[in-house]
This record gives sequence, structure tokens and C-alpha cells, in this order.
Amino acid sequence: MLFISGYAGTSLPPGIDMIDKPFELDALARRVRMVLEADRRAGADGHRGA
Repeated sequence: MLFISGYAGTSLPPGIDMIDKPFELDALARRVRMVLEADRRAGADGHRGA
């Protein structure tokens, strides 16, 4: 899961990714790819992410 926030210093529980606004479109694409790849690896290990 990837949250987007416009507030600096927003903290979330461990394991939840966040990207702060403003961001470049390519930075968002990289983060989404990272989250999807991590979920795919977790699924391959037999575990399901939250």
C-alpha cells in the first residue's frame, strides 16, 4: 500500500510506504513499482502482505 501525503513529517506504521507531495511522475512510478515488486516477492515466499 502506498499513501500520498501533502504534510511534511507524516508518520505511518512500519511496512506502509508513503510518498510526499509534490513529487515527479517518474518518482511515483518508481515507488509504485517498488511496492508491487515487494508484494510479488512476499507472495512468492508464501506470505501475503497486509
